[in-house]
Amino acid sequence: MQYPKSSRVGLTDNELSYELKLLSLFQPETIVEIGSTNGAHVNLISSILKKKKHIIVSIDPWDSLKIHEEYCRNVQLLKKFYRNINYISVRGKSQSPGVIAELEKRLSSVHTGIDYLFIDGAHDEKSVISDWKNYQEFVNKSGIICFHDVLAYEGVALAWKKVVQQLDSNYSTRVINAGGRFLLTGQENVHLGLGYIYKRSVDEDIRTLLESF
Repeated sequence: MQYPKSSRVGLTDNELSYELKLLSLFQPETIVEIGSTNGAHVNLISSILKKKKHIIVSIDPWDSLKIHEEYCRNVQLLKKFYRNINYISVRGKSQSPGVIAELEKRLSSVHTGIDYLFIDGAHDEKSVISDWKNYQEFVNKSGIICFHDVLAYEGVALAWKKVVQQLDSNYSTRVINAGGRFLLTGQENVHLGLGYIYKRSVDEDIRTLLESF
């Protein structure tokens, strides 16, 4: 699969291939991404969402005005191409009570929970655990949670280990070590790691695919 050089998405090419394969089958109606930067990941995910109605919520502080403006331009273009997707942005730190309340209000207004939660915000241990605790309660029973960079950053790796240790027997986990070309810089042989958490009751086809990676 070829990706545009301008995508600047912070995954490896193999990670992105795995994720898009999963989401193509899963077709989550509501996606929440913590850490959206310029919207490149949202752009690529949008291309495989085929239901009549999807929601993608981007949560990011957008400390850089330039990056925020780039995100807004990208989303405005996406809205023209993907009429079936409602793009929502919540600006602020994911740990902020106001941001959490805003997401809850948005989800309640459309009577839905999260089907796919992608955690890729601040990479220190405390922040990652906080994102898990604050947002997993909004995830539907059949939902999937993905932690990015579980192999590349010490803080994320420690948080992932602690989260997994606290899960009960109703949950399954899977770490995808899909090394490859880092799409942000072009560097080869980069290993970042996708950590998936899902309930054993998830759709059988989805579970089979996750366990085959």
